[in-house]
Amino acid sequence: MKQTSENKTTSRSTTFIFLILILTRADGTRPYDFSITAGAALPMMGLNEWYSPTAQLGIQAVFTRDESHQIVVEVHTLRFNHGTIEDREFRWLVDYQLYKSPQAAAQMIWNDFIVKNRVLLPGRAVSFGEKRWTPFWSFGAGFYNYVHRVSGLVYPGQPRTPLDTEFVMDPVSDRRVAWGGNLGAGVNVPLAGRFEALLTADYHMTIGYLRSFEEWGLNEVVPIQFLSINIGVTF
Repeated sequence: MKQTSENKTTSRSTTFIFLILILTRADGTRPYDFSITAGAALPMMGLNEWYSPTAQLGIQAVFTRDESHQIVVEVHTLRFNHGTIEDREFRWLVDYQLYKSPQAAAQMIWNDFIVKNRVLLPGRAVSFGEKRWTPFWSFGAGFYNYVHRVSGLVYPGQPRTPLDTEFVMDPVSDRRVAWGGNLGAGVNVPLAGRFEALLTADYHMTIGYLRSFEEWGLNEVVPIQFLSINIGVTF
């Protein structure tokens, strides 16, 4: 049976959690901290011509090497819905009028697996009240898995009037696993016990692309880039 993207996302998350559980010692202690994050992914550099910002969810395993360095293993999932092509018009060369595609739909589902080095800057921590905000920066690389689907576009090569808006192009589905990297910065704030609040901003660049739809004014996007801003809790 063919797996859906949603099933694959669930499978990857389950595998990640299972691996983390394996690393838990028999006495219940663990050599890492666990983070849950939520925020927004902001498309950049051409991807923003296709999609608007969307929600992003993530989980992290944070391995502390010393007071200034951490290794972070993380996965994220996000979904860009309702691409701008759904509302764009194309100029039909038969009568030079502009037409929309009533059935147009575009969606991009994104999952990633990233390992990054986080450099803490305790010497630059700032105190607000009784809390110390410790800044950090990070860099990393990993796999970015995405599927981009476009369907319902009226075929613009029709030779005779009137234009048949029910005559649509075959659906397009591009699925790739691409290498990519990211640079980030943020702060963490101790709460109670081993709990910490986390605020991060990461810029992602992947060696992937979106094909062009020039009749609708959308050029090829390569590489794919976006900015993610997240808040989270580490425990």
